[in-house]
Amino acid sequence: MPHATDTAPRAGEHVDGYEVPVLDEHAVRIAAGILLAIGITALTITLASDSIRPLQMFEPSQVWCRILLS
Repeated sequence: MPHATDTAPRAGEHVDGYEVPVLDEHAVRIAAGILLAIGITALTITLASDSIRPLQMFEPSQVWCRILLS
């Protein structure tokens, strides 16, 4: 039986003592911070301009913006 990590896309690197690939927490936090900054900027532009176009990259949030702007 093949191991799950053999067929699935792999993220992270192998570290002795762990069975699963390990991600760099610092890089993950930086990526989350960048995404948060983009989201806050898009939300601010949306609320200021009454257009939901800046939030198209965050598809589920459009529903909330339509509720807030109506």
